[in-house]
Amino acid sequence: MDMPLRDAGRRLRCMALMLAIGTVPAIAAEPYVGLWADDLKDCASKTVPPLTQVEAGAAYWGDFFCPTASFTPDGGSWIVHLECQDPMGGPGSDDSSHDYRFTVLDDTLHWDPIGDGTGSVLQRCPE
Repeated sequence: MDMPLRDAGRRLRCMALMLAIGTVPAIAAEPYVGLWADDLKDCASKTVPPLTQVEAGAAYWGDFFCPTASFTPDGGSWIVHLECQDPMGGPGSDDSSHDYRFTVLDDTLHWDPIGDGTGSVLQRCPE
């Protein structure tokens, strides 16, 4: 066996061993990803609504499903652009887009609309 193939085989075995014993660090989710509630008592429901679920590329809250979400870091927060659908609106209803600033402090998500209105502060639900 020539040297590059032998070295590649050793690296592969080493990586497999590290994976097997769990020494490869996991890629951490962004701090805004999770299940959030206005009140921690609501966390037991595990459903949206009343909970808000934020994923890396989507968000769900109330009657809204936002299958497209982009998150742009902005200092200690993120500017979030959501493309949403109202599932109660039916065919032809107007879908909407929204822009927010998300700031995570400890286990709270500050969800503030950009431009108008007041935001809300949500509590992270325990896993």
